[in-house]
Amino acid sequence: RYAAEDFLLITWQPPGELLGDDSLQPLKAMADELRALPGVASVVTVWDVPLLESPPLSLSDITSGDALPTLEKPDVDRDMALKEFTSSPIYADLLAGRDGSVMAVQINLERDEVYFDLLAQRESLRIKRKQQGLTEEEGAQLARVESAFKLHTGALLEAQSTLVSDVRSIAKHYEPHANL
Repeated sequence: RYAAEDFLLITWQPPGELLGDDSLQPLKAMADELRALPGVASVVTVWDVPLLESPPLSLSDITSGDALPTLEKPDVDRDMALKEFTSSPIYADLLAGRDGSVMAVQINLERDEVYFDLLAQRESLRIKRKQQGLTEEEGAQLARVESAFKLHTGALLEAQSTLVSDVRSIAKHYEPHANL
């Protein structure tokens, strides 16, 4: 029922404070560069997630429709935010390590609908072939779908390889600010 989306993950471990300006400003710049890459659907960092416990919010605060606080808010208590990131069941060991020395940058990739459509068609026809057999027309359709799937998969793998290379290139520029 719930499809898993493809993503890349970069860990960010600055030499100083995890939520200090020397860490957060370059992290934000890197995330912005990553968002601009073709094939990237979104990037999630500590900058992007709502702070629910820094200070604690009531259910009415959360459901009010008002924007939830994030690190973008100038008066956020960063020590309190770090505690939330390292102890909250929502963020700990997913967005930030429990020891407060490392955080994650999640790069969500765009879903390739053509790939999944071709995959579904191919699998449907293969199942029918195994269970009932295929008509001549369905056999020809399976051959066309398998060929299209193979070609599309090759192009997709090439695009993903380029994307990974581009991500690594961007990350390399930020190595002076953090261990990546």
